[in-house]
Amino acid sequence: MKHKKLHLQSLLAVALCLIFSLAFVGCGDDNDEPEDGKSIVGTWFGTMIDEGEDLSFQYEFKSDGSFLVKQWLTGTAEPSAYQGIGTWSVSNDKLTLALLDEEPDTFRFSLDGNKLTIYDTEEAGTVVLTRK
Repeated sequence: MKHKKLHLQSLLAVALCLIFSLAFVGCGDDNDEPEDGKSIVGTWFGTMIDEGEDLSFQYEFKSDGSFLVKQWLTGTAEPSAYQGIGTWSVSNDKLTLALLDEEPDTFRFSLDGNKLTIYDTEEAGTVVLTRK
């Protein structure tokens, strides 16, 4: 009788272990959507006209929340050094960029594949960047 009780307890313990291990495996987050901002990490290029000058620029968004930016006159050589460094963050459809020693600017943005569109309602208007 004692042997049967011990055997039953062992089977119950094994069954509970299986149930709990399946519960932990099955309760993971199945959301395949990227975390906020992860999809803009990378190097992006664009052009725009600012005060009558045709400008080219490059933004490099890093996964640690920092970014680097270059800007040059279109048709001239791309500068070898970055002209700006700062931090970035994303919340819903808002992209916040903060160059060092400057107040952060927040823009509405959208992302469609390799096309990042930033909507600047105050100055530049709509800026379209393409992933490198």
